[in-house]
Amino acid sequence: MKFIFAFLFMLNSCFAETVSLKTDLLYPGSLNVISVEGLKVGSRYKVLIKDGRNRYGFPFRAEAVKQDVLYAIPLTKSREIVLVLTRDGKETVFRRRIRLRARKFRVSRIRVSRKFLYPPKDQLERIRRENQLLRKTFKIVTDRKFKSLNFLCPVKHPSVSTPFGAVRIINGKRRSIHWGVDFRGKKGDPVFASLSGKVVISRELYYTGKTVVIDHGLGLYSLYAHLSRLNVKEGDFVRKGEEIGRVGSTGRSTGPHLHFGIYLDDVKVDPLLAFRLRMR
Repeated sequence: MKFIFAFLFMLNSCFAETVSLKTDLLYPGSLNVISVEGLKVGSRYKVLIKDGRNRYGFPFRAEAVKQDVLYAIPLTKSREIVLVLTRDGKETVFRRRIRLRARKFRVSRIRVSRKFLYPPKDQLERIRRENQLLRKTFKIVTDRKFKSLNFLCPVKHPSVSTPFGAVRIINGKRRSIHWGVDFRGKKGDPVFASLSGKVVISRELYYTGKTVVIDHGLGLYSLYAHLSRLNVKEGDFVRKGEEIGRVGSTGRSTGPHLHFGIYLDDVKVDPLLAFRLRMR
């Protein structure tokens, strides 16, 4: 396929790993793939992304001599990152500077009531617990649960209202970054699993309302928020394309829509870029 290219770099060591960059989605907030040959089976490896003083790690265990491995490029203002592969927590077997492609992010302006903007004090502990649950969940790395990395859009007729990375200006003040994609929809529209996996969260949360989180394995998760109905329960295994809920406006929402997010080891990535990713 035309977007696949490979830069091969050999490093002389006892187990000379060869690394090739399989995807060219080298944007801030993107999900990408490297292919590694010459792995030492049984060893623990980690892909590191260095962004100035920040470091992001994506660990994996070598189950074969050759493997395709996911890594995420965080949303950064840096123009380049350093990609590093380490073995057994100490030996560096690959290192390369990668120039990132430029991209612009939308500014999203909304006005809401003060009551909507600031949660009641009696809900603060709940919010803390739920945020802790999400952060802990997204850092759990389980076995692979998919055969191919071809994400399905979770709604039938996708129309984006707020893209990933949009700067949120609420009541005239800069508040946050939008860490997912909002798809327009009518209450009751079906929502589908974007990739096969295990349902690890299916419950109502304060901010995201009725929420489903699916573990796709290898540290990859998808999140579906503000649902009006939950069609799956925690522990269910779902197939890509299976209906998991319905569009709604539960939680802190100003109208019916689907908020859809993708995470790799708790690093947030742009779902629209993930839709362009292909991996056999």
